[in-house]
Amino acid sequence: MMTLKTSIHAGLIALILVVGLIALPSPAMAHMLAAYFQPQAESLEIQAIFSTGEFYEAADVVVHPPSDSEAEDIQGLTDEDGRFVFEPDYSLVGDWMVEVGEGNHWDLLIVPVTDGAIAFDEITQLHPNLPHHHHHYASNQLQVAAIALASLLISQGMRGKFKL
Repeated sequence: MMTLKTSIHAGLIALILVVGLIALPSPAMAHMLAAYFQPQAESLEIQAIFSTGEFYEAADVVVHPPSDSEAEDIQGLTDEDGRFVFEPDYSLVGDWMVEVGEGNHWDLLIVPVTDGAIAFDEITQLHPNLPHHHHHYASNQLQVAAIALASLLISQGMRGKFKL
């Protein structure tokens, strides 16, 4: 027979699992593209990876400078590991748009440049297949922390160390 304490533990574990699944990005569409980004000293490294884990080698990359500038678009390709390094002209303050891929395999990053630097905490990622999804750099760290906390709580619950 299930006690109240056991049922609370089971409910808590189920809730943690559900929240963990919702918090993680889901590759619901087969072969979806995601552009991951990592700040470097004075640049932004972007890596295009399919939902299958395969790198998007030779993906088209188009970088659009802020709309109020006269600067030309920058065009390039990702390397064999799906990587492209973007270093903006820091004299052009505003939002730089970085398009990676083409057709149904496409992603867009909005990279704000202010005061001679990339505002890494304000980078936004727009997935065309998920119209209202915004991804910020800090969310990766939050997901890792949520998974670590859920793992700790589950392991403590399984050892019977929860005190209610």
